Amino acid sequence: SKDANEYAFALGALSHYAADISGHPAVNQAVAMRYPKLRAKYGPSSYQEARNAFHRNARDQFLIELGKWGLGKRDLVANINFFSKVTVDADGRMQFVDGNSAVGSYIDLRAEMDTLLVFNTCQHPMDPEPRYNPKRAHIAVWKSNAPAADDPCRTACPENARAFTLTEALFRS
Repeated sequence: SKDANEYAFALGALSHYAADISGHPAVNQAVAMRYPKLRAKYGPSSYQEARNAFHRNARDQFLIELGKWGLGKRDLVANINFFSKVTVDADGRMQFVDGNSAVGSYIDLRAEMDTLLVFNTCQHPMDPEPRYNPKRAHIAVWKSNAPAADDPCRTACPENARAFTLTEALFRS
């Protein structure tokens, strides 16, 4: 994605990317890490041994949060990683960009309908940091105005316009 309009399309009709401070040139889908990779990189760790300091992985953290809403593995979809950046060169090689998001970086998402957003702060699997050191995050939620007819999230492409029309029809019924 090159701009906010393309971000809006990438996020779909349920939630729209509105702003950030890091100037993300692309939305990165991250593959959740599993225990063998986590153990190999950071050493063994379990809740029983380390309590709240145990080494978490993104996939299991997402499943725990989804489970609180009666959802499970079949409901787990590709995630979007806003604060870690991975670039892909012309030969398809991926490279983690260290230091992409500074303290205080943010994103704004606007949800036009009831939406479940699940967050975690697990390190990206390609993060070269040798220590398990997830960063803190702050989440603020507020009620905002409905998007205007000329809102870029609505007008970026025909698919967005159709999604807004269908969402509005759902909430009118």
